[in-house]
Amino acid sequence: TKTSLSTTRNISTLKLTTNDIGPHHFNASTRVDYVLKEEEYDDSQGHVGLGDQHFIYTTTRYGGNFFLEWLTELNVVSIMTDMQHEEYNTNNLLHSRNPNDSTRDTFSLGLQDSLVLFQEKLIATPAVRYITIKDELKSAVSITGQPLEEMSRYGDYVVPQMGLKYQPLTWLTIKSNVAKYVREPSFFELFGDRGFFMGNEDLKAEKGINYDAGFEVTSSTENEWLRRVSFNAAYFKSDVDELITRVYNARGIGRSVNISKTSIDGIEAGINLEFLRYFRFVGNITWQDTENRSQITAFNGKKLPGRFEKSYLGRIEARLKGFKVFSEYITEKDMFYDTANLLKAEDKKEVNAGISWLFHSFLFSFEAKNLGDNQYEDFNGYPLPGRSYFFTIKYTY
Repeated sequence: TKTSLSTTRNISTLKLTTNDIGPHHFNASTRVDYVLKEEEYDDSQGHVGLGDQHFIYTTTRYGGNFFLEWLTELNVVSIMTDMQHEEYNTNNLLHSRNPNDSTRDTFSLGLQDSLVLFQEKLIATPAVRYITIKDELKSAVSITGQPLEEMSRYGDYVVPQMGLKYQPLTWLTIKSNVAKYVREPSFFELFGDRGFFMGNEDLKAEKGINYDAGFEVTSSTENEWLRRVSFNAAYFKSDVDELITRVYNARGIGRSVNISKTSIDGIEAGINLEFLRYFRFVGNITWQDTENRSQITAFNGKKLPGRFEKSYLGRIEARLKGFKVFSEYITEKDMFYDTANLLKAEDKKEVNAGISWLFHSFLFSFEAKNLGDNQYEDFNGYPLPGRSYFFTIKYTY
């Protein structure tokens, strides 16, 4: 099979930070960023998917962000603004017709206050964000020859949230958060004609309420055998309307759809051990139960597609002077690709390793992922890379 997908990203950011401004101790930061992503999907001989395809998808995003923070003895007030302009363009190298070229403009304004109470034992953080999104979808012809009409999409959302952090003892911290959220469909979910996957321009925004509550226990000692131990656990729950997920028909053709009502709840636990002076162990476990609560009787009560039910991570690190070596094992189990729970995904087992060296102002890093070279699919018919390597050089001044 001669089919390939190559991705090139250029991410450029310029940020100016100023702290302790004036007698009222303001902190401020301003950031501008530019992102260019180019994806080339080449299936010129039609070995995968719905006929011959050779596309170049280009996503360009310009953005700006401003943050202002005011510190007092009892609270920290902050205001945030963010603006983004995104363009999505396609180039069909085999045929004259193209999927939609589109633009998206996003503006958000947020206000947050962290109240420090009871001699810093309790921190309450109420916040609210206003988000407005405008999409302009240009007319075109789909890869199957169907006309796609020009259309505009608008969204205005008010998103409140509340966080609490209580430390009754020096070694015990209790945390809880509740928040509304909204997620607009991505350009790939709207127009992703690629391989066995097709876009769905009728997608609605995903809306939900997230809740979590948990605790963290930390203990530090002077014993070199076991210098620090921390354990955390949390319960989380999400009720989501119009959840965006990928489904497949009887021919194995996939696309993103909305599920009218869903529920997700679970438990996450983690442990962190620092021992024998140079070593650290990190462990994490997540169990979640997902339920489709749509009005379609055949799917009601089924597991949600695209979400693992169990996830485990174990990682060990060794540090000596400027060197760090690590190895980790990740496994994810019990996921379905489809809403009917007939297409079961293969359990994912992955071993990663890496080494880094901090030399003066330079940081050199080498990482190898999926050492077993196993082929997994995040969604049916769309394989992830096998064994892969990453080399990074970072200079700080």
